[in-house]
Amino acid sequence: TYLQKKIVGGYADLFYLRDHENKLRFYVSHEDHGDQELTIKTSKTDIGGKTYNRESKQYLGTLALLFNDCPQENLASTKYTIKSLSRIFIDYNNCKNNLSYTAEEIHKKPEVRVAFMGGANFTTITTGYETLTGDFGYQSGMDIGMELSIIPAFADSHFSFVLGVNYSDKGGEAEYLRQRFERAVIDYQMIAIDLSVRYNFLPPSAKLNPYIGIFANKSFFLKSQEERMRKIADDGNSDYLIDIGIHFPNSFPLSFSAEAGLNYLLNDNSGLTLNANLYKYDDGEGFFEAKGYAVQAGYFISL
Repeated sequence: TYLQKKIVGGYADLFYLRDHENKLRFYVSHEDHGDQELTIKTSKTDIGGKTYNRESKQYLGTLALLFNDCPQENLASTKYTIKSLSRIFIDYNNCKNNLSYTAEEIHKKPEVRVAFMGGANFTTITTGYETLTGDFGYQSGMDIGMELSIIPAFADSHFSFVLGVNYSDKGGEAEYLRQRFERAVIDYQMIAIDLSVRYNFLPPSAKLNPYIGIFANKSFFLKSQEERMRKIADDGNSDYLIDIGIHFPNSFPLSFSAEAGLNYLLNDNSGLTLNANLYKYDDGEGFFEAKGYAVQAGYFISL
């Protein structure tokens, strides 16, 4: 049993549902022609040893018969989608002077949210250089940033696309027992640009909505190599760390990772958000690697 949802009502009603394969199926209830399904079929055909998909747009023929008392100029370009079919049904019912209902979702535009985020990162830094007696350890630092989210217009959409800009402070210390120095210090600030695709377990209107996602990250250093890598003596004097052969690029290569979180709606236009993500950066040469996770909380508004 599937529940049909009406999206246009009048002389001809348009309904849709999602079947057991989560595919959209559309139905018509017409005052003169009764109830009918609008169908589209896909088949495969071989031409010259290559396989092609063929679509049989039977729904266009059905609509041409149903609308023959008030032909629609744009019928041939109507797609098998909620918005496209709704548009042609609205035009037909207006032509019949009997448009009684249109669902809110077909007028809805994509939702745009801006979030202001803050939190902390927890990073482990390792290096392959032989003069360091250990890794740079497990350190925590500050994270702040902004996110721009776009949620598609469909009322039951579970996906969102997010562009994030984030500032983070990371670092660590390791023993460096050579000459008069006792430790090596890495201290760096970064600007990261993230592009995420998130799957929300519930529709955007849900009060509490958890999500999972994947994201691509490109990070850039704000300090020069001399400023972010130093050797420290026991008397507090310092020197550049470049001469031991560790190379810090000006940015890390593009990386991909996973995230999870949840959104909580305070009202229709604002809410709270929580995000946790994993990250791993390296210089591509085996000298330096940073990995860890970040947790951020924030406040978002809908534009």
